[in-house]
Amino acid sequence: MSNLLDWSDLEIALAIAEAGSLSGAAIILGKQQPTISTRLNQLEGRLGVKLFIRSRSGTKLTAIGQGVIEKAKIMQITAFEIERSTQGKNSLEEGIVTFHCTDGLATYWVAPKLAGFISSHPNINLEIDTGEIPPSVNSNQADLMLQFDDTKEMDAIAVPVGWLHYIPFTTKEYLNKHGTPADVYDALKLNHLKLRNAQHRRESWDPSVISMDELITYSMTTNNSAVYFEALRAGAGIAFIPSMFATIDPNIVYIDFGISVKLQFWIVYNRGLRKIAKNKAVLNWLKSIFLPSEHPYFRQEFVCPTEFSDVEVIRPIELQTKSK
Repeated sequence: MSNLLDWSDLEIALAIAEAGSLSGAAIILGKQQPTISTRLNQLEGRLGVKLFIRSRSGTKLTAIGQGVIEKAKIMQITAFEIERSTQGKNSLEEGIVTFHCTDGLATYWVAPKLAGFISSHPNINLEIDTGEIPPSVNSNQADLMLQFDDTKEMDAIAVPVGWLHYIPFTTKEYLNKHGTPADVYDALKLNHLKLRNAQHRRESWDPSVISMDELITYSMTTNNSAVYFEALRAGAGIAFIPSMFATIDPNIVYIDFGISVKLQFWIVYNRGLRKIAKNKAVLNWLKSIFLPSEHPYFRQEFVCPTEFSDVEVIRPIELQTKSK
């Protein structure tokens, strides 16, 4: 057996260090956890040292492991830059481009608009990744990614794209069955749905929304946006979703409590992307489908759904009385 290290084993070690667990590394690399564990054991056996301390809560780098990972990162960046510089000489719009996005926006906004992009760029294979663990744009895990803050790795660029306004929706059928709430506190008695991975930038939420979230006893919790939205459409309860969803289903009802959560989102990519025609084509297309000037629900200021859709707006009884 060769004593040379297998680079793919080092990639696994890097993924474990990034995710903090074997299961997290499996998600990042798209492999099974037993495979990750076996490959790590083989790497540690070949090196004759322990790189990670394993526990039920995850993995932690040993002192030796920290040194190995730092050197592996340098190797990874070097290999990545070699590949980027080679790709940069190709001015053809063809090949694979990987885009990481939240599953909700990927399913209900990006995918429905793909036909036009595919028609204009028939030689580009757009791989859309919706994994919960964000990839790295500096290690060839993704070419572009959408995220809800402007933090970025070295040599990466974060471009502000737009805003999402999360507001409460339900259905007419649900309100007909359970009644219109008199106020926010009355609404707490109703059924509420929760999307576990939508707790972005919680520190920036309106205090009233945080208080409401802490008081609610949820009837359903999921980490899948499609499950979340379809449960709402089926009349399962009340859900906070981006106002843009009013354009997707005009049968949902906006409950105007006078509260919302506003979150800005960015597209992040490696600065070398601008030299690669296929990646630049995808970036320009993504910017175009999120233009606030064409889509008012992506503006910084909140625009009521009635301004861009046919959804009905219902105000709690107490708010109706105060407005008179």
